[in-house]
Amino acid sequence: QGSRGLTVNSDGTTGRILFADGPTGDDRKRGEITYDHSSDSLNFYTNAFGTPRISIKQGGNVEIDRNLDVDGHTYLDNVNISGVTTFASEINLPGNVQIQLGDAANGDLKIYHDTNDSYIQDVGTGQLRFLSNDYVFYNAGGNENLLRITENTGVSLYDGADTVRLATNDSGVVVTGILTASSANFTGN
Repeated sequence: QGSRGLTVNSDGTTGRILFADGPTGDDRKRGEITYDHSSDSLNFYTNAFGTPRISIKQGGNVEIDRNLDVDGHTYLDNVNISGVTTFASEINLPGNVQIQLGDAANGDLKIYHDTNDSYIQDVGTGQLRFLSNDYVFYNAGGNENLLRITENTGVSLYDGADTVRLATNDSGVVVTGILTASSANFTGN
């Protein structure tokens, strides 16, 4: 149609398929596929751009110059990602596989699940810090408080019936219910 067309040529070193949008300038090669015999690489170009958008190297490695948008399921082994990665949904890992964060050879911080239990493990130097002004630890169903730590208020320890049994405040400790101790030493009022 008009000056749009397809050209196939070779200069002895590189074979080309050119996709044209016009008869002159960059319009002659809006899209291009090249095979470089000297490096055994197959390259795909768009919009007369000087860098290949996709390049398949001699050993089978694939280089992609821009974003990779994958729809559906994709299975990849040994993926190295530099930069920010955004997930639109869950990250699913099988049991006994760890998320490892940090600079240590096997991660400074590990999050994982074995066949029975779940772990958050700090194996690096320094502290494992939790930053919040209100922590609440719930039972597995998420419907019963077990422990609550609130900034400038105190700590509340709950029994199995969602009742505070031990609480700290600015005056000391409050125990609700029976306190049983093998020995005790009280001072003050």
